[in-house]
Amino acid sequence: MKARRNIYWTYILSVCIAIIFLCSSINLYSQEYTYTNYTIKEGLAGSIVYSAVQDKDGFLWFGTETGLSRFDGSKFVNFTTIDGLPDNEVLNLFADSKGRVWIMPFRISLCYYYKGRIYTKENDSVLRKLNLTNNVFNIAEDKEGNILLQEDGHFVHEVRLDGTVLTYPKVDDKLLRISQHPEKGFWVKTAESVLWLKEGVLKKQFLNKGFSLHPLHNPISPTHHITRIAYGKSILVSLQDGSLTDSLTLEPDVVHTSFIGDSLFYVGRRDWIDVFDINDNLSKRVFVLNAPVQCMFIDSENNRWFCTGGKGVFRLNSQQIKTRKFVRQMGEELGVQVIFNDGPHFILGAERNRIFFLEFDGDKMIEKKSLNLFGPIDSKTTVLSIVGLRNQRILYGSGDFFCYLSKDLNPIKFRLQMAAKHLLMESDSIVLIGTSAVIERFNLIKFAVEEVIWEKRPTCLLKVNDTLYVGGLDGIVRLTDHYRKIENLGNKVPELKNRISAIKQGMDGKLWVALYGGGIIVLEGEKLAKHLTIANGLVSNVCKTMYIEGRNTWLGTDKGLTKITEIENRFNITNYTTADGLPAESINSIVVYDSTVFLASQAGLTYFKEQDITQESICLLRITNIDVNNSYFSFDSTNFILRNDQNSIQFGFVGISFKSSGDISYRYRLRGLSDEWQTTRIAQLNYPSLASGSYTLEIQAINKFGKRSDVRSVTFFIEKHFTEKAWFRILAFFGLLALVALIVKIITGRIKRREKEKTGFRARINELEQLALRSQMNPHFIFNSLNSIQQYVVDKDVAGANKFITEFARLIRQTLEFSSKSLIQLQDELDYLETYLKLEKQRLENKFDYKINVQLNERDIEGFHLPPMILQPYVENCIRHGIRYRHDKLGLIKIDVINDNNELVCVIEDNGVGRKYAGYHKSINPIEYQSKGMSLTADRLDLINRNLKSKLSVVIEDLVTNDLQPAGTRVVLRFPADLYLS
Repeated sequence: MKARRNIYWTYILSVCIAIIFLCSSINLYSQEYTYTNYTIKEGLAGSIVYSAVQDKDGFLWFGTETGLSRFDGSKFVNFTTIDGLPDNEVLNLFADSKGRVWIMPFRISLCYYYKGRIYTKENDSVLRKLNLTNNVFNIAEDKEGNILLQEDGHFVHEVRLDGTVLTYPKVDDKLLRISQHPEKGFWVKTAESVLWLKEGVLKKQFLNKGFSLHPLHNPISPTHHITRIAYGKSILVSLQDGSLTDSLTLEPDVVHTSFIGDSLFYVGRRDWIDVFDINDNLSKRVFVLNAPVQCMFIDSENNRWFCTGGKGVFRLNSQQIKTRKFVRQMGEELGVQVIFNDGPHFILGAERNRIFFLEFDGDKMIEKKSLNLFGPIDSKTTVLSIVGLRNQRILYGSGDFFCYLSKDLNPIKFRLQMAAKHLLMESDSIVLIGTSAVIERFNLIKFAVEEVIWEKRPTCLLKVNDTLYVGGLDGIVRLTDHYRKIENLGNKVPELKNRISAIKQGMDGKLWVALYGGGIIVLEGEKLAKHLTIANGLVSNVCKTMYIEGRNTWLGTDKGLTKITEIENRFNITNYTTADGLPAESINSIVVYDSTVFLASQAGLTYFKEQDITQESICLLRITNIDVNNSYFSFDSTNFILRNDQNSIQFGFVGISFKSSGDISYRYRLRGLSDEWQTTRIAQLNYPSLASGSYTLEIQAINKFGKRSDVRSVTFFIEKHFTEKAWFRILAFFGLLALVALIVKIITGRIKRREKEKTGFRARINELEQLALRSQMNPHFIFNSLNSIQQYVVDKDVAGANKFITEFARLIRQTLEFSSKSLIQLQDELDYLETYLKLEKQRLENKFDYKINVQLNERDIEGFHLPPMILQPYVENCIRHGIRYRHDKLGLIKIDVINDNNELVCVIEDNGVGRKYAGYHKSINPIEYQSKGMSLTADRLDLINRNLKSKLSVVIEDLVTNDLQPAGTRVVLRFPADLYLS
């Protein structure tokens, strides 16, 4: 009996050993999701997060134990009691259709956030109408926009659209949950029934006999509700007819349950969350977070957010990015180094010299078989390269050897001195093997190395026709002429003198060269066409692998995946990192097949369809703040007017695209300042000193997938300074005009005064000169008159002498009176002339007679003025040189004064002997006194004409008889009217 027991235990032990051995050689596959975790280190208000909602503008809100957080995808903005919250611990949140975020704190109170401000009963009339007796546990909104508030107990309150508040009578049994009704009003679930609240009336619709009265176990949606009917047992009930839809088992470690929309509900547990799809027979997805899940939320981009009790918030990076892990020997995960595919057939080279054969069926990888190239011998090296042959046989290079795999999967190995890192087919029978030290030509028929063609360590190989490109640690070389001619491309393109990690040829013939630390270089011929780095948008400059698919170049780096699309010499760059769902940052190999991207990494094989990621992506743009001269301005304002001194403006904004994880750029322009679009990655614009005028700021956000938001516009007007206004400019113009006129007047006044002074000075000089001339002429008159008086004395004619002396005295008085004047009236000049003629007639014993004929009216006689004693010298000349030499007493002097077109014309005519005969007598009597009256008068006329535009003219004519005998002399004087007519 004992022996039989020993045999039995020996058998059992053998079976266990066999099972253990079998398990050690079997590869286990699993698929896991990746998450981005946001904690207080990233700015979240607290580690314990109770609830999450998304508001109308796209912001996410999280209620935590130590405050309220708003998240835009890039940064958190936190609110506490300092900002107006009644309490820092926020248990629940609700976002309504009007843009309000309702906040339910731990304290018995209620508030909401709206357009940058928190409203409480202290500053909101609607909230003041609420009379709460307990905490608000839940909020719902019906299709009309009315808000229903559920107290933790027996009361509900309705805040209607018109601002009225209705408090319904106390419900007899305990309130559990509320929800929107699909038609009108609300569902109200109690411990005993489900009620329909419509138009102010609570009406019972269905009975509800549940095992648990805890609200967390009794969620309700517009279409279904869940009721716990036994310990660990719940049912899903339709609210259309009250029928049982399904039943499910809920373990006792449930933290929270709730519906998400009409089709999903979740069960939060201590370390994970179960999400059930009502429309798919309650199919379940499990998300392991290793933290108690308080709630789950799905945003507008279909991102899953998980609020936890102690580890902050988790965002599921992607459900579209799938990763297949390869696990062996007690959970050890095998990293994948290289991918090779032939259509849907994939071969993976992994650690420990493992090879996996899989087939892609459109959305998942099906494992066919796996192989250890060493057989039962365990190895710590990795399969580094795979090449397929035309006969469907495969070549492998690993850290230990070069391997040829036959059709029956029997590996034929050739041990190399170095690791076979790179394989490249030169022909059907020759393969180039790049090791850690050289490049060898290997003959597959002889299965032996033929020659070494390069004695340095290669990092990558590319063969284009008969040219071999070899990347190395110091750059890239080109081998031609059967590998005998070597050219270093770094001598022509200095950027290539760096470590090369991959070389590929694009469809347009350009060479793409990936640098291990320097980004990526595009060569066109032997010239640098483009050099892309992190400055251009690459996720990293450390490039490890590359794959070209049409116009798309996929780049694997140490920090994620980069897609480069070349369109008309423009390079659009999109990055994918662990924040997008990649399980690892470092990418080892890339293959694209059937619009699906396959990545090899230390985490396994990752694959996704890019369109599945980008089509769910959205991009919103929101203005977050407007600061004017460091003062807050309503952020949703537009068409506002600012004073002229309010010209320092700062705009804050944010692009919301949670799938982009903050990788958002912005294009903007301020119309009125410039119409050119500019780009930035900083979510802030400063305009410190804007001129007056009308402006429109236009901003657009662009997420990492190229999705663009709507263009947001903010129009504002800066008033003109009073100096820029029309009235001031008109006033300033006329003021300036007046100032200029004043200045001109002052200047011209000064010039006129100077000119007047100069003119007066010249006139005074002329006057003095004329006085001097007249002073020379007056003695001549006196001399002649004294001679006449002397003659009377000699002749003892006392009466004649007395009469002459009387007239002479009168003439002297007139001469003295007129000598000080520049102009005298015409009548005064004629009176003076008549007095002179009387004296001369008397002196010459009536040898001549005279006639003065004035052909002027009284107005002209009074109006005409002329220089004093201007006519007397000509009359004297007539007497002295004309009449004097007549031998009879028939001498005649005629003086005619006429108005010729407003010019004063004086004609003096005598019938003397003429100038020729007078000259003869003057020549035979040289010692006789010579009159200077004519020469002095000529000098006077010259002085007078200096200041006249129209000159005073004198014309002297000799008169003759019909037989040409001298008949006298005529003098014509013309005085310009503009000076002598007043």
